[in-house]
Amino acid sequence: MTDLVIKELSLHFPLILFFAFLIVWIVITYKVGDWQNWRHYYPTILFFWCGDLIYNVLFCEKPLWQFKNAVFSHELTDIICMFIVFTCTVLMYIPWFPKTFKKQVLYIGYWVLLYTGIEWLFHTLGGITYHNGWSVKLSLVHNIYQFLLLKLHHHKPILAWVLALIILVLVASSYKIDVTAASKIMDRIHLF
Repeated sequence: MTDLVIKELSLHFPLILFFAFLIVWIVITYKVGDWQNWRHYYPTILFFWCGDLIYNVLFCEKPLWQFKNAVFSHELTDIICMFIVFTCTVLMYIPWFPKTFKKQVLYIGYWVLLYTGIEWLFHTLGGITYHNGWSVKLSLVHNIYQFLLLKLHHHKPILAWVLALIILVLVASSYKIDVTAASKIMDRIHLF
């Protein structure tokens, strides 16, 4: 009986951890995020969402990483993460961005290490798997340009989009992504 409970708990642990993480993220954002001015950050939130959606479409046939849990598909888990975590991130990250260069570097470093540490934890506990040569080290690099682009987008959205598209082309070409295969995503989306 105890073995069955432990086996069942370990099967659902990534999902339990994911929802606990979401609750903590929401509570922290409620306390320190700039909810009152959400409209001010809305374009950057959409930019963040679009980046994730573009990744999921272009890399659908050759994913670099995927969420794993016993109930939801990667796609549904990612959508939940996108709507909650990415929104909360922007509402905390942009309003508190420091003024001096040294503090900016430390602030970006904090967010990069936070995101990378959370991903490492989820990967270690089986909630995220890596594919096609991706690793937590590459996620660290991704998080660096991600947080730089978020701040840039808040002030210079066109420049941020141009740089994001350049990075996308470089990453897609280095992983030999066939963008025509991305049109098949509608055939493979399963939310449960």
